[in-house]
Formats: sequence, C-alpha cells, structure tokens
Amino acid sequence: MNTVESSVLKSIFGHEDFRPGQEELIDALRQGRDLLGVMATGSGKSLCYQYPAVVENSRCLVVSPLISLINDQVKKLDLSGVPAAGLHSHATPRDRHRAIERWHAGELRFLYVAPERFSDPLFIASLEKARPDYMVIDEAHCISQWGHDFRPEYQTLGLLKERLGVPFAAFTATATPLVQKEIVANLRLQKPLVRVHGFYRQNLSFSGILEGRERARLERIRDEVALEGAAIVYCSSRQRVDDLTEELKSMDLPAYAYHAGLDAKVREQTHQHFQNDARVVIIATNAFGMGVDRPDVRCVIHAQMPGTVEAYYQEAGRAGRDGLPAKCLLLHSPGDVAIQQFFIRHSVESVPAEKRETWERHKQEQLDLMRRYAYGAGCRQQSIMDYFGDVETLPKGCGRCDNCTTPDAAPVQDDTQETIRVLLSGAVRLQGRFGNTQLTDLVTGSDTAQIRRWSHDKLPTYGRLREMPKRHVQGMIQALVRQGYLRQEGLRYPVLAITDEGREVMHNRAQARLGPWQPPPGQKKKRGSKNFSPVPPAPSMRPEAPEIPGLREALRAWRLNKAREMDMPPYTLFWDRTLEELCALRPQSLDDLLGIWGIGEQKRRVFGQELLEVIATHGASGPTRG
Repeated sequence: MNTVESSVLKSIFGHEDFRPGQEELIDALRQGRDLLGVMATGSGKSLCYQYPAVVENSRCLVVSPLISLINDQVKKLDLSGVPAAGLHSHATPRDRHRAIERWHAGELRFLYVAPERFSDPLFIASLEKARPDYMVIDEAHCISQWGHDFRPEYQTLGLLKERLGVPFAAFTATATPLVQKEIVANLRLQKPLVRVHGFYRQNLSFSGILEGRERARLERIRDEVALEGAAIVYCSSRQRVDDLTEELKSMDLPAYAYHAGLDAKVREQTHQHFQNDARVVIIATNAFGMGVDRPDVRCVIHAQMPGTVEAYYQEAGRAGRDGLPAKCLLLHSPGDVAIQQFFIRHSVESVPAEKRETWERHKQEQLDLMRRYAYGAGCRQQSIMDYFGDVETLPKGCGRCDNCTTPDAAPVQDDTQETIRVLLSGAVRLQGRFGNTQLTDLVTGSDTAQIRRWSHDKLPTYGRLREMPKRHVQGMIQALVRQGYLRQEGLRYPVLAITDEGREVMHNRAQARLGPWQPPPGQKKKRGSKNFSPVPPAPSMRPEAPEIPGLREALRAWRLNKAREMDMPPYTLFWDRTLEELCALRPQSLDDLLGIWGIGEQKRRVFGQELLEVIATHGASGPTRG
C-alpha cells in the first residue's frame, strides 16, 4: 500500500491499517477477480469492497436485502465525502428516479440496490447501458437453499452475472462449506478467490448453560444484561418475547419487544430505541436480524436454543463489533430441541414433495450440530471456526469461553461409571426405538402408560437408578450424547442409540470421560433483587488520562443531538471508541483530531470545530505526549 492509498484509508475510512484478511480480498477485487469472502460479523466486510472503488475511482453496485443497512451505509459514505445512493421500495419515486439519474451521469461511486429491483427488465436494461465496474452481493448466503435465510429473489443474480460480464464479489458472515459451494455455483463465479476468515473474535466470551427452569433463565438474563450499551435477547417464539419483555420491564429494565406479529409502528419504535438509547434491552425473535449495525452491543443472550449454528452465530456475532469485551450466552434445555423440531415439521409443508426427505434430513443434521455445540465440552470459538471452515486454529483454545475456563472432561468415579453403564445398557435394551424420556423413566422405575404398554418394567435395568433425580439422569444422558457414547437419531420422534465408544464403556473395556453434567443448583434471590453481574467496563484503547468531569457525557449529548439533526443513529456518526479517545487524548487543534480513531479528513472538516468547542468548554487540556 503506497502513501496515497494509506492516506485514503485514513482520511476516508478513519483506519490506520487493514484488519487481518481484508487486504487479500481488496487486491483480488482490484485485479478484477470474482471472489467469495465469508467473514464474521464485525470483521470489516464493507471496507473490502468500498476501498477499491474509492482508490481506483471506479463504480460499484451493491445488492443488499436490508433496507436499514442500505440507508446506514449510504449515510456513512456521504459523511465521508463519497457519493452514494440507495434504491429500494421504501425510497420515494422521486428519490429512486434521482438515484438512477445520478448513476447514469457517473456522479455516484456506490449504488445500493435491493434484490427485488432485478425483477424489473427495464432496470436491468438500464444497467447494461451504465455498467458498474464490479458488483457486490451482500448477505450472499441468501442465494442458497441450504442456508438459514434463503430468499428466492437472489436466484436471478447468476443470470445478471452473465448479462453484465463484470466481476462479482460475494460476501456473507455465515456460510458452511456446502453453502459456499452453492453460492459460487448459483452466482456463476469464475475461478473465484474464496476466503473464510474472522470467526475468531477475541473480544467475545461464549457460554452455554443447561437450564430448563423458566424462572432461573429469567434471573440469569436479568443478571447478565449489561448496564451500559445495548443488549439483545433472542427467543424462539413471539409469545416468549412478549412474556419476557413484560417480566424484564417489571424489573425496571429498559426492555422493548420486536417480532413480526407486532404492529409496524411498535417495531419501528423499538428499532429507534435500539439506535438511539444509551442503554437498551431488545427482546426479539429472529425477525430482529440482519442489518443490525450498532457497535456497542455488550451482550447477546439466547433465551432458547436456535435451530442452526449459522443462525446462532449470526445473531451472537452482533455483540462487540467495536472490538471491546462482550458476552454471548446460550441458555438451553432439551425442551428447546422439541420446539425446533415442531418448526421443522410445520415448515416442511412449504417444500416440494420430491425434496422433502432430503430437506428434512438436512434440517435434522443442522439441529443436531446446534445441539452438539450447546452441550459441547471443547473450546466454543474453535468449534464455530471449524463449523464454518475457518483455517485458523487455537491450539490452547480461546481462553475466554466457559469450556476453556473449566476443567477438561476426566474419568469419573467408579460409582458414576456404574451409573453410566446402566444408562448405556438401558439404551441397548430399548433397541434404538425410544428417546430420552423413556430411558429416564425406565432407569428411575417410573410407572407410566408407556412403560406398561411396552412391558419395560420387566427389563433388568428397570428402576436401577430409582434414587437419582430425573433431571440428573437427563443431564447425564445429554452428557453421554455430547461425549459420543450415545447418539440421537430421527426427526419427528428422536430416539437414542448406543455408539461403538459407548459399547466399550458398557462392557467395562473403557472408562467414560464426562465434563460437568449435573444441572446447577438453583440460586435463591430476594424478590425484586437487582444484584446485577454486568459485563465489566470495556478497557480504553489508549493510555488513560485524568478524567474530565462531564466531558464524556457532553460528547455523548453532542453526538445524540447532531445525529438527530442528520436523521441517523448516533453510532453511525461516531462509535463509542472515538468518543473514548477524544476523552483520553483531548485534542486541542484540528490537526490533533486526525490522530483519533474513526476521524478522517472529511469528518474533521465537517465536525472538527464543534468537537474542539465541546472539549474546550469543559476546560480540557490535552495530556502530555511523551
């Protein structure tokens, strides 16, 4: 990167250097190659396609299904002095006409387009008269029938590749190797560079907690919600969103609901709170999804297990996009699996009959992988990286997730080994025809209709674990599944079967190794307790200077007022990291401002004098620079 290009990176985009993985994709695009970049949320996908257009003085057409993201990107580029426009259904006819006029006149560097625009032959014909230098397909996993967010309107983009004959750059934050192959094939990419990168997020701490009691989940959510910044809590159903929102509101938390069943005005109000409030908790289904661009989300909690690892990671990855510490917590129970299987059973009706068997099998495999992640004993970050095909490895784990900070699975005591052999023997005697509940009832000696119907009370293992609480039995069964001694099979009626490793343990030829498997004891708290355990304060990005009373609040207030004037979210104007550096370094001149992260030439020119006045008003004199 020469001096001029380095200057562009700083003055336009406010960065000193590229992040890992960005430069290779940028170089490929500048060389006219097709490419597929699978880059985790927060790893800087947009810079990979924006930087080449600015440096090369070329034009880029971006396809995105997210109107909110289109608007945010256009505003950010305009703030940086780069001409851009959006073309989507929410824009007025006059604005759409003006955007096309500016594109044909060569006035725009970027034109963001919603995919449904390509169903209009006149629009495609107009593009053939004013071709972009390259096209970007954002959220490219939407083109795959095996992805978790398939969108039919993406199917026409492969034909567009042939008609326009320009390089295509596809980007997504979530695509397994199978989905990657389908993206390349459906978009008709020619010998593309394919790079999977950025799934290791060192600022995120991942945890998974088995908890079937609703009250205990509620208390855990309450205790984990950050005291600063934003938090998102994902639920599997609209009813659960509504109930949880009301419960958190009763605890004096700033909680707002979001799901497709709410009135559009209510959803918009929730989104405005998310964009503008310094502290906010959003309770949502997956309808609160792609396009979430707030950088200071300090905590993402899944109150129930989602159906796929892709969906889980795309949602969890919205935490900590500013690079500061954030939490990703998954609360789950065996009942969550039943909910997801219910969704699969009902959604299969929309699949053509000839594809249903394959589709159901694929969905079951995805759910099984999600379950393995939830119950898994290995490093959670490494398991996510392996799932998406990220070649980076963490030999000693991430050191931050719950599994990395608890002891490894170890051989258990002799009496527990005997308990395990009883469970494995029971699974064999049920002949792979029954699931967790029947095995639990068998070994605990329950007198149920199913036990009597199948004469399971006559089996030798009946009642062998009569003194063991059922929830402990179920916890151990799940641990045996997690460690590979049992496997769960079947979609509509999941059953348990023993594995070869399990048979070795059952016949006492090997010792079972288990991580923590007992459900945690309930913690009693006084009603109305507000004994929060928030995310620890994020560390400063620069050496700390003496605190100036009121300066941080004054900068936040200025940012909020300015953002309202410009009709944009505060974080689109400046991230919290920029405000923290302004507090720490307290620049005294316009030249000093260029040393602040996130402030380039354009933002210095537009906002510099006002920022200096806010700092001066609070009697700030910059720290000594050594």
